[in-house]
Amino acid sequence: MTTPTPPADPLAAARRARIENGPPKRTTPLEKLAKNPKSLRLAINGLCYDCGGQDADAGWRQRIGHCNIPTCPLYAVRPYQGVRLLAQQEDLDSEE
Repeated sequence: MTTPTPPADPLAAARRARIENGPPKRTTPLEKLAKNPKSLRLAINGLCYDCGGQDADAGWRQRIGHCNIPTCPLYAVRPYQGVRLLAQQEDLDSEE
């Protein structure tokens, strides 16, 4: 008679998989849009990402948050505005 093995710890299994497969690949807003083309939010994010120069450097989120085209119809709903607000707060803190 064999004894049943205890259920595997799901966190341990996830850790093992991450070690074996490496860190997860980050997807760009355009890749996310391709997976779900009917999403309005992903369409806006993808357009802002494309307009802002895509990932020409690591600061593309900041570029979108600091967008300087207020006449754009998507300006008010662009993503990463929180990044802009955090940067403004840091500037205010450094002036004091």
